[in-house]
Amino acid sequence: MRCTIDTKADYNRIQRLFKGCRNPEKVSWLDLQKLAKLPGEPLFRVPFSVKKGVVHSSMTLGTVQLGLAYGVANKKGMPLEKQAAKIIHEAIKHGVVTIDTAMAYGEAEKRIGKALEGGLASQVRVITKLAPNCTTAADVEASIHASCRNLVQKKLHTVLLHRWGMHKYSKAWEPLVDFMKAGVVQNIGVSVQNPEELMEALQEKVVSHIQLPFNILDWRWREPNVQKAIQTRPDVIIHVRSVLLQGLLISPARIWPVIHGFNNRATIKMLDKFAKSFKRKNITDLCIAYVRAQSWITSLVIGLETIAQLKENMELFLKPKLTPEQCEIIHKGFDQNIPIELLDPSQWANREK
Repeated sequence: MRCTIDTKADYNRIQRLFKGCRNPEKVSWLDLQKLAKLPGEPLFRVPFSVKKGVVHSSMTLGTVQLGLAYGVANKKGMPLEKQAAKIIHEAIKHGVVTIDTAMAYGEAEKRIGKALEGGLASQVRVITKLAPNCTTAADVEASIHASCRNLVQKKLHTVLLHRWGMHKYSKAWEPLVDFMKAGVVQNIGVSVQNPEELMEALQEKVVSHIQLPFNILDWRWREPNVQKAIQTRPDVIIHVRSVLLQGLLISPARIWPVIHGFNNRATIKMLDKFAKSFKRKNITDLCIAYVRAQSWITSLVIGLETIAQLKENMELFLKPKLTPEQCEIIHKGFDQNIPIELLDPSQWANREK
C-alpha cells in the first residue's frame, strides 16, 4: 500500500494509524480496518459516485451563507471567519469533495482560500462563478484573476457563467473558453434558471458543468424534452441548488410568498404527510431524499450557517433515497399546480406579516 500526505494533519493521522506496528508494510487489510478506527476521526463519509474516473460526493458544500447573510430561513446571519473555516474543514473530513462558490458571494471565496491553506486544497475541487457584471473580455480576465487571488490558486478547477444571459447578451463566453484553452481554467459551464436555458447550454460542446435550481415541488425538469436533452450529454456534471428553496420548504407558512390561488399551508401539510408516510426524519430529509433519487443529478449543493446544520445535513445523505414508486406518489399527491412565482425566488414580492 502507498499513500500521499498533503497536510500535517494527514501525517499525524498516519502516525496514529500505525503506532505500535513493527512492520507497517505487512499489516493486512483486515487489521488496517481495525487500526483505522481512530478516536476523533469521522464515523462516516457522505456517499459518492464515480463518473469518468472522477469521484463526486453526493453533497457539495454551498458557501453563499459563508460570505453573506443569505436565505429567507437564515436566522444566524453570516458566520465568523473561524467558524466558516471549521465548516469547510468538517465537510472535507466527511468526504465532501466539491465546494460551490462565486465572486458574488461576498467574502466566500477569500474565506475558502484561507481555509484550504496548508495542503487542503488538494483534497477538494472548488467551483466558482464569474462576477455577474462581466460583459467584456477585460471583465472576464479581472474576475478570473480575482478568484485566483481569493482562492490562493494559480489555476481554477471549474468556472461557471453566473447567469445564462451572460452567454447570450454579453462578450463573456468566448473569453472564458479562451481561458480554458490556455489551461488557466480546467472546466467551464453555466448556472441556469430554467429548462429552456438548460437545453440551450447543453448544445455548447465545451460545457462540462451545469448548475440549476431543483426541489421536490419543481417538476419543470421532468418534462420529456428536457430529460431527452440531458440524456444526450452524459458527460455533463449537473449540480442542483435550492433543494430546500432557500429554506422556504422547511419554514412556516407566514414566511412563504403570498400567491393568489395557491395554498401555502396545504402544501406544507402535504409535505409533512409524505415525510411521515415514508418514515422520513422530517421534511428536510424528505426533500433531500427526493432530489437524490433523480438519477440525472450528480450532486446537491447544500448551504448552511453552522456546524450543527452541516452535520445534520450530511447524516441525511446516509439515509436511503426515495424509491421511484415514492416519487410517483408525490407527483400524484398534489392537487394544485406549483406556480413559477413560488419556484423563482426573484418573484417573492409579498409575504405575510
